[in-house]
Order: sequence, then C-alpha cells, then structure tokens
Amino acid sequence: MPEAADAKLEQIKDLYLTAEAIGEDALDKHFDQVSQRQRELIREFFDRSGPGTANGS
Repeated sequence: MPEAADAKLEQIKDLYLTAEAIGEDALDKHFDQVSQRQRELIREFFDRSGPGTANGS
C-alpha cells in the first residue's frame, strides 16, 4: 500500500477512536461534521491507493 494511503488509513482509525472517546451525546451533536470528515478521509484513501498512484500498482 502506498505510504500516502497508509497515512489516510491511520487518520480514519484516529477519527473512529476520537468519535468513541467523545461519547455518544457529543457524537450525536456533531454527527454531520464527523460523517463528512469520514467521507473525505475514505475518498482520499482510495484516491491514494488506487491504480495510477505514484507508489501503488
């Protein structure tokens, strides 16, 4: 896996850990923001890990 994609995967993991740590009430309050960030990170992960990336083939 390209290094850039691996870094994005780590950011996705961090997002989930943070969401778990802030608790259900805070997560409900900021769900749209967290959900949007999750979509961005996943999109960036696939952009960086797909065919045609500098280190991924």
